[in-house]
Amino acid sequence: MNPSFSWLTIEGLFVALGHASFAITFLAYAQRNIIKLRMLAIASLIAGLTYNGWVHYRMPEGQDLWPVLLWLGIFLVQNVYMAGSAVRDQLEVPLTPRSRALMAAAVPDMHSRDWSRLAKLARVERFEEGATLIDIGDSTDRISILAAGQLLMTRPDRDQPLFRHPGEMWGELTYFMGADAFGQSPCRLQVHSPCAEVWSWSYREIASFCKSDRARAALFAGFVRAAGLQHGSVAPLINAVSEDSVDTRNRHPLVPRIHAECFAGLGQREMARVADDIRFETCTEGRLSMVDEIVMLAQGEVRVQRSDRQHLVLRTGALFGEVGFFSPAGPRERVTLHVSEGSTIARLPYAAMRRLAAENPALFSKLTHALASHMAQKLVQPLEADATYLLERA
Repeated sequence: MNPSFSWLTIEGLFVALGHASFAITFLAYAQRNIIKLRMLAIASLIAGLTYNGWVHYRMPEGQDLWPVLLWLGIFLVQNVYMAGSAVRDQLEVPLTPRSRALMAAAVPDMHSRDWSRLAKLARVERFEEGATLIDIGDSTDRISILAAGQLLMTRPDRDQPLFRHPGEMWGELTYFMGADAFGQSPCRLQVHSPCAEVWSWSYREIASFCKSDRARAALFAGFVRAAGLQHGSVAPLINAVSEDSVDTRNRHPLVPRIHAECFAGLGQREMARVADDIRFETCTEGRLSMVDEIVMLAQGEVRVQRSDRQHLVLRTGALFGEVGFFSPAGPRERVTLHVSEGSTIARLPYAAMRRLAAENPALFSKLTHALASHMAQKLVQPLEADATYLLERA
């Protein structure tokens, strides 16, 4: 270094810039976040180009740093492009309310950009009421998600059938475990609504989609959720521990039906706690009143009358009042509910749910998740066309 060198001169500033370039590179190598790494690499390359350009300008004739400047420039362009791609990949993309509700029900941890890409790959099929989508003993080579409608699931190891709603999937266990370990379906799925829409992907398409770590993690979380809770592969193991210890002597006989159709994600002990706050009521024919409560139809039917829409007949498993719980000050649609003679309804007051939030936050979280799923189901397909409900037809 020149004995007369000073950091306060132009030469000193350029030398400092050269040192800064290497220091920033050191910091870039220490980053785990790819966007931060790219941004620091860009800063380092700009500083390095500036310093080496100054050195190149001062070199004697016949000497140059063109190869260094060329490759630094190429690296700069590459990092600018990669940083832009990484930032773009983190940005949310707009989804329709129907698509977002389906994503929330099926793979709630997935990024909207990944879901949009997955939705474009889907094979969309529609089935009429009564169609069998998969039978006991059948094999499959696809992951399928119910996008709209309602399915009836029957299994030889269960006394009562279960209803399956938009967002629930099948085929994931064979993908996870292989056809040798889980090659036959343990259940039968039949369309239990005027129509049903199913999205599906081949295992090869899923494998290609899962090349992204983020997409793979979110999708596999959805698979585990479906296999463990919705299809009952893990839930019985969890519930069996507490099944014998739950006192059912004073429990209303329709609690299991409410459990299966409205709160299937709760364990036996958890449902027993919720049932303590549920009041069952056998109705005479007439208008159904609701005041600050969740109302579930445990047996019978309810007619929904709207001023500008056709009448609907809702049967066992229908649930009302969840929108009011989540948005007490929000707008309400004017509807009239007429209950049929002999129907049984179950009432769960909002106040009881708020007490539950203070007593058992984990159970309250599961309960609100179930209510949100019902609300999302109505967003997936508007009530007047929702195949979850039986449309009164002439």
